[in-house]
Amino acid sequence: MPTSTFDIDEKTLEVGMGMMAYAAVSQLTAQRSNYSRTMKKKKPRFMMIYRCASCGMDSGFTEKEKPVCRYCDVKKDMTLISKKEITPEVMAERLKELSDRMFSNLRSAFESMTEEDKVAFPEDEDPEKMMLTLLAKAKKFKEDVEKLELKQPKRRRAKGGTAPR
Repeated sequence: MPTSTFDIDEKTLEVGMGMMAYAAVSQLTAQRSNYSRTMKKKKPRFMMIYRCASCGMDSGFTEKEKPVCRYCDVKKDMTLISKKEITPEVMAERLKELSDRMFSNLRSAFESMTEEDKVAFPEDEDPEKMMLTLLAKAKKFKEDVEKLELKQPKRRRAKGGTAPR
């Protein structure tokens, strides 16, 4: 449903709010098929966040990827704003940031929805009710992400069959 703020792919959001989690993780693994054989063998070490000079949005990459704005597809004018070693904590922090942004954008779209925007909704649906349902799902997803707890990695067994002490 297009809005004056941005286009919302309602079907994608209805299918599952897990798409945001997938998007955050896929930023780290995008374009894997284009890596050379030597690059495939080495795992990425850093999450690098770049800000686009054209649209002002930030996008995350690994050190093995060329930065391209994920919002406006601009390949130039990407400024490095953060470089952190990839850890579960860094990934969780980024996921929380993205879910906060998603909820904020949906709320802004709802609050600024005009009569023109409402025409883009199906005739038999109440646009405000649909947006409120979408906001409720996004809020639940955001809260679920905020509740995430990082687990300690399990100890691996030594080659002899016993766990290290």
